[in-house]
Amino acid sequence: MRSALLVLPVLLAGTGLTLAITSGPGNAYVERVVDGDTVVLGDGSRVRLIGIDAPESDEPCGEQATESLRRMVEHRVVNVGNPESVQDRDRYGRLLRYLDTDADPAATLLISGLATARYDSTDGYDPHPRERRYHALEAAAVAACPTLDANSHWYGDPDGYRKHVKEKRQARQKREREARAKRREAREERREAQRRETQRELERIEREIENSNRDVGQPDGGYTGPRCYAPGGKTWSPC
Repeated sequence: MRSALLVLPVLLAGTGLTLAITSGPGNAYVERVVDGDTVVLGDGSRVRLIGIDAPESDEPCGEQATESLRRMVEHRVVNVGNPESVQDRDRYGRLLRYLDTDADPAATLLISGLATARYDSTDGYDPHPRERRYHALEAAAVAACPTLDANSHWYGDPDGYRKHVKEKRQARQKREREARAKRREAREERREAQRRETQRELERIEREIENSNRDVGQPDGGYTGPRCYAPGGKTWSPC
C-alpha cells in the first residue's frame, strides 16, 4: 500500500521556534475539507476519497456531507492509503486515497445517506478492496432509510432511495451483460481467426505438394513405378 508521510511544522507558542512533528508512516494531517469527498492535506495535496461520491457543496445535502466529513477529519492526523489496484491520481490530479481515523469516514457517509458508492469496478473504474463493503453499506442504508437523520439525501423518501439503488443495480447488471457479450464475441473472433489460419496452412501445404509433383515432371497419366527420393525425402524421381 502506498502511503504519504507528512512533516507538520508547529510553532511553539511564546518561543518563536518551530518543531517538526512527524505524523508517522502512512499518516497525514488534514488541513481543510473541501466537500464531502475531497480534502486538502497539510502539504497542500488534494485528496479524493476512494469509492464514494458525495454531493457538491452547492447541491442538496452538500453542506451536510461537507460538515460531516469536516467533523471526522479536519485538523486531525489520519491514516492515508492507496491500494495497489487503484491509480495514484484521478483525471483532475487529485490523489486517490482511503482516509481512516478510528473508523472509516467514507463508510460513515454511506451509512448516513450522505454519499453513494461509486467510481469502482461496477462503473468502469479501478476496483478497490472496500467496494463490496461500501455497496453493502449503501444497500443497508436503503433498508434503514426511514430511520436516517434529517441530513440524509433520502430522509423521508425510502421509495426514492430504493428506486435509486435499483436503477444503479440494473445499470451495473447491464454493463456486466454487455461485458460478457463482448468477451464472447472476442472469443468467437479468435476462434474464427484460428480456423482461417488453419485453412490457409492446409491450402499452403496442398500447393507445395502440387508444385513438388510438377517439378518432378511426372509422365502423363501419373507415374506408378518405383520412386527414388532425394535426401530429405521431399522430392523424388523415377528409379
